[in-house]
Amino acid sequence: YLDLEKVEIQKGQKSLVVPDFDLYIIAAGYLGDNELAKRDFYEAKRIIDINFTSIISWINAITTNERLNKKMGLWIFTSVASDRGRPSNYFYGAAKSGLKVFSEGLISRCFNKNFSVRVINAGFMDTPMSYGKAPKILCIKTSKVAKILLKRPFKRGIEYMPWFWKPIMILIRILPNKIVSKL
Repeated sequence: YLDLEKVEIQKGQKSLVVPDFDLYIIAAGYLGDNELAKRDFYEAKRIIDINFTSIISWINAITTNERLNKKMGLWIFTSVASDRGRPSNYFYGAAKSGLKVFSEGLISRCFNKNFSVRVINAGFMDTPMSYGKAPKILCIKTSKVAKILLKRPFKRGIEYMPWFWKPIMILIRILPNKIVSKL
């Protein structure tokens, strides 16, 4: 377990050094204040840095050519917000979308390798970031997510968590902007 908030990257350092583990899990989320981000560059930058930019350095440090030949895995948590821009959280959604597209490329890079990449497109999780944002029925406990994911730790590809978000997001993606913008 590496606490990313306690790691300092020295000025001029070219790359991060990450020890070997069987499984790496990257989960970072900062919803931020979308209204503030519209007028405050630093809030917009913070949302993008936490949800995208800072994560890329860690993914690159983990996915070395040497590791890609080993039986190891990487789970990357994105968000259903990455599937369709919404007026209430489009800074967050854009950052998560960038992370998802980057991760899709990584899945392709690892296609014929021993290293597995699993992207979890998470819906509302029962965490402080989601409190009050959705009805309880749409939320899932993190402990339940862990149990589901650990049944097949080296599964590859993109999946929705919980499963019912996939049909919801398919529907939301095909709806016209006129309707989606009112959601």
